[in-house]
Amino acid sequence: MSNALPSVTQLRLNTAEEFETDFAFSGHPEGDEVKISTSTSAAVYDLNGVLEGRLTQLLRSKFGSINPSSDNRISVSVDRIETENDTQAFSSGGTHQVSVEVGIEIRREGETFTRTISRSAQIDAKQTGELVPKTVVDEAQLEEFIMQFVVGADSFIDSNFGVD
Repeated sequence: MSNALPSVTQLRLNTAEEFETDFAFSGHPEGDEVKISTSTSAAVYDLNGVLEGRLTQLLRSKFGSINPSSDNRISVSVDRIETENDTQAFSSGGTHQVSVEVGIEIRREGETFTRTISRSAQIDAKQTGELVPKTVVDEAQLEEFIMQFVVGADSFIDSNFGVD
């Protein structure tokens, strides 16, 4: 998946280029390879990587750049990932429920603001290819799920940086 934000999201962004910020991301130990498995197939996706990439793009779009020497800092951590796989799913694919909790901490001009965003979704997997079947994750569903965290982070950033 690309790290680029969807064009609809980019059009809705309010910029805060009068500010600068640093960015730190801490993924969950299980988030690099989240597995969807059924009785006959399995697929994995990198929740940490996709979320970090999208949030990095959000901050670059909003602030113009990320400045590691800034006194302002936005820290995001994936605090919890829970999955429940449907191991009885049909052989051509599978599905699982995923619940994720993300913590956001904004340090701005000496003050600290925190927020937790919790979301759940169903992510499907399907088989592709005729000669060599391969199980892949439904990228549209994963995209929609990840964007819930990006939009939540954007709103929280706006409210703490005074962006209208």
